[in-house]
Amino acid sequence: MESVQQLIKRVAKVGIRPAYLSRVLPSWVMEYPPQTETGLIEVKLLLAKELGLDLSSLEEEQSVAFGALPTAPRFKRLRTTNTGKLKPAASMFYSLARSLSAACPHPFVPLPEDPLDLRKEILESNGIVHLPGLLTSLWMHGVPVAHYSDWPDKLARPAGMAVDVAGRPVIILGSARKESAWHAFDVAHEAGHIAQGHVGRDQIIIDDSDNFASDKDEQEIQADEYALTVLGGSRDVQIPTGSSHSEIERSLKDLARQQKIDRGHLALRYGMETGRWPVAMTLLQQVEPSADAPVLVNQDFANENLDLEPLSDEQAIFLKRVLAL
Repeated sequence: MESVQQLIKRVAKVGIRPAYLSRVLPSWVMEYPPQTETGLIEVKLLLAKELGLDLSSLEEEQSVAFGALPTAPRFKRLRTTNTGKLKPAASMFYSLARSLSAACPHPFVPLPEDPLDLRKEILESNGIVHLPGLLTSLWMHGVPVAHYSDWPDKLARPAGMAVDVAGRPVIILGSARKESAWHAFDVAHEAGHIAQGHVGRDQIIIDDSDNFASDKDEQEIQADEYALTVLGGSRDVQIPTGSSHSEIERSLKDLARQQKIDRGHLALRYGMETGRWPVAMTLLQQVEPSADAPVLVNQDFANENLDLEPLSDEQAIFLKRVLAL
């Protein structure tokens, strides 16, 4: 009989190393590995369920592989044409999405197809459309949003995923950026895919890049326009282009107050409209000097909304650890 240690070595060949498993799996798996065949089967079932691995590939002497998904994922905003590098992430993100869906206590209420309606909804409860307001609204609609924070360093991680799990949309973020404005755009973009009907039952969209779409894919253009309208009130916002940094900063601050737009989003709009991304990123850093959006997404919202009761103890442990809760 193969030992758990030997199984773990085989799993490491697909980029999931023992150190990572020690962080995210229940402690008994690595510290007190089962010595019986029944215990080994339990570990295999756990690896398959939480990490998206193909259970049959975990049989002795087989090459470990990631499991099949309910539908073929569609890869968008690619930084590379090599979609193979993102297939492990698709399986792992989908496994997490199933747990998030099961642990969401709110019934799903379809998102408004018109982005101005979602913007109005957020403004009525928050007074401004920013990441916290957007997250509040999505959770109220029964759309879980989480950031896959503890991630294997050998595997590629996309900016985000919009997926339908048996009729409930789920959004998972993967961007390593810290600024809330970037994550707000990613969340609103994925919400756009959902609201515009791009994500049918059990379908999956993977967005690789967290930059504004440039590949002219029609669905990406629609999702970008949805996000920009939710966050800014319009696809086209008149962005000031002053001659000095202080003048630009002052103009954006005034515009944010007048039109109820998050200043961080306006900094990104400035970069998008002018191409002066170094200036835009400096402006963003001034708005969010100590931002940690993944913590906000997971600790302030996912942690407050999830009900872990429907999950097994092992599922709950894994979910909390990969969300860094």
